[in-house]
Amino acid sequence: MERQEWMTLEDVKAYLLCSHTTIYKLIKKGELPQQRKIGGMSRWSRQEIDTHIFKDTQAAIKKYVTEKK
Repeated sequence: MERQEWMTLEDVKAYLLCSHTTIYKLIKKGELPQQRKIGGMSRWSRQEIDTHIFKDTQAAIKKYVTEKK
């Protein structure tokens, strides 16, 4: 079983190359997972972020391919 990797807001900003404002907007739109409180601090699961990104990428590819037909 893979060990869960938890990221701080700064980690997520660096990973996604965007601002904290954008991160919270994406969360509100359901395009990124909610943060979790661990020891009173906000943390994001890297695996959940990757899953959201992969899911969105798959949807975009499927839409592109269907529009090309």
